[in-house]
Amino acid sequence: MRHNEENVLFDPFNDRLCRDVRNALSEGFVDALNAGDIRPVNDAVHQLAPQELPPHVRVYIEDRAGRYAEVLEQVAAKGLSLDDTLEIARLVWNRALFFEFHEWLEPAWKTAVGMQKTMLQALIRSAGLFVLLESGRERGAARTLPKVVAKLNACRNHLPAFVDVDRLIEKMTSFDGLPPIFDSYEPGDPIEKDGDQATNGEKRGKGYA
Repeated sequence: MRHNEENVLFDPFNDRLCRDVRNALSEGFVDALNAGDIRPVNDAVHQLAPQELPPHVRVYIEDRAGRYAEVLEQVAAKGLSLDDTLEIARLVWNRALFFEFHEWLEPAWKTAVGMQKTMLQALIRSAGLFVLLESGRERGAARTLPKVVAKLNACRNHLPAFVDVDRLIEKMTSFDGLPPIFDSYEPGDPIEKDGDQATNGEKRGKGYA
């Protein structure tokens, strides 16, 4: 993930500072989602003291904080509650916050059982693959891809209605790094489907295909 005019890489895989910043911001964001309040994000940013950090790290913080605020505004506008875990996850995904998507769903995955657990793991692994792609780690993504595809196919009729499995797999295997938009999902909709996939053709955003 490159973030400034000098094309310096924000690399949480190999740089300890970048990893610590990513983790601190993500933790603050999940706390903010749980609280329905932006303040945990603001606290995390303040504690990182971005004015003392390298430019590419400051740009990452500003970018992430802006996307967090957008998601929180959407959550509030839709009147979502903590029971709407999957709809909140959709909003997080659509802001290309894939690491945070994983962090948001992980508590639900830990307590889930049966096919629900498999479904959540498939979503989490899908986000993980895009984390690799957006960081330029194509080899790692290639090694991960078969397991992710197998997991998605194993639970395709149990995934949320907003997931077009075939489109998601197509974008993963293209390795262009452009994730599909997840179309709107109404809280309370059944998770299981009859096999007909939703289409993502209507909505496209920056950085999506």
